[in-house]
Amino acid sequence: MFSANAIDFSSRMQLAVQVNAITHLFRWLFNEVLRRCMAAGLVKGEGFAVDRNATQAKHRY
Repeated sequence: MFSANAIDFSSRMQLAVQVNAITHLFRWLFNEVLRRCMAAGLVKGEGFAVDRNATQAKHRY
């Protein structure tokens, strides 16, 4: 018989996989838009920087 913890762990793993896929998709989309802008001469791609400030999320289990 399955315990409640095993089901909860499985749900968390599925969510982690989905979040990873979404992150990968947005990274690909950003890179594709940047590549197209560079190809069109809209940006040179020199000195590019991104602010990656993170905020801690409050969560409850």
